Amino acid sequence: MSRTYLEICGQYDALAKTMEFLDSEKDSLIAWIRDIKPKQVIFLGCGSSFSVAKSLADAVCMRLPVFARALPAGDVLLHAGRYVHSFQGALLVSVSRSGSTSEIVRAIEALRKNGCGFALFSVSCTENSPLDKLSDRYIDLPWAFDESVCQTRTVSCLYFTGMYLIACLAGDDQMRYSLLDVVEKGPAFLRGIEDQCKKIASEDWDRVIALGDAEISGLCEEGALAFNEICQIPSNFYHLLDSRHGPMVLIKPKTLVIAALSGEGGGLETDLIKDVLAKGAAVVTVSSAPVTMEGARNFSWGAVTGNTNGGGTLTGNINDSGALKAQDNYSGPLHHAALGLAFILACQFISYYKSIHTGADPDKPDGLAPWISL
Repeated sequence: MSRTYLEICGQYDALAKTMEFLDSEKDSLIAWIRDIKPKQVIFLGCGSSFSVAKSLADAVCMRLPVFARALPAGDVLLHAGRYVHSFQGALLVSVSRSGSTSEIVRAIEALRKNGCGFALFSVSCTENSPLDKLSDRYIDLPWAFDESVCQTRTVSCLYFTGMYLIACLAGDDQMRYSLLDVVEKGPAFLRGIEDQCKKIASEDWDRVIALGDAEISGLCEEGALAFNEICQIPSNFYHLLDSRHGPMVLIKPKTLVIAALSGEGGGLETDLIKDVLAKGAAVVTVSSAPVTMEGARNFSWGAVTGNTNGGGTLTGNINDSGALKAQDNYSGPLHHAALGLAFILACQFISYYKSIHTGADPDKPDGLAPWISL
């Protein structure tokens, strides 16, 4: 059995452990972040973790009264002296699987060597890493570490960690509740879409376009990267409506388009999908509530997990640890930030099953290493 497959299927167990851990740490972390009063928040990552960082930066800008952005660590390493002013007084958040990636470690060291002052909070999936030693505060999630080269459960847990803490900082119970709902009902969603993902992977397509918007766009970009790495098929990411501005020419009969739909925009999303279908592409949509379109397959969180997603009010109870606990009778729509976890699972599953047809080794893709050492 492929290690990648086992890690994809095991990600909800890892998410449950992550949730439990965060509930024990969140009050102290939130107090620390509020105490330092950062001028801005800068997320730093490489590859998959940079894509996660983009989503987290967008979520901060949308929900907290502070500016945030994401940067690739390699850029900062090469140009540390030019970044000093913009990093001064910031909360720098490093996102990493190994906690050892050279670009991140050396970028932080280079900024400090140039006299830049910032608070460093690191999130990694190993313990006692170089990033831990550099950080003012850190979180280690060793149960989320992927042994495979390609990141799957690691991505989900890093993303969940950031979004959960942002929801707590913002006091956004609906976002927090939806994230908990994904952890609780994720195994049912996984079982509900696996056979369809396997069938989609067997079909005749040789290029993938991932589409998504708002705070999940970085994670949707990671969904596209999964096809590069796991089954080694060319793929790209674009924002939904922006795909009309040039990228539409890449969409052809042998293209698979996977789109995360928010249900917002008064039909603009579905109008775009109709245009994509008219070009002969295979289409999969991922949404909170069912979206029925002739010629497109839909993975609806509510339909697969049994949620009604009828737009009801937030319900739930407080468990002994103070965490809002998911309930089967929740009738509100899945928060867009939580929908990203459903989207990334679909991409991971389809790309894994496609690797069987392309002959790529999903555990050890040629030319890649688990993390980069310069």
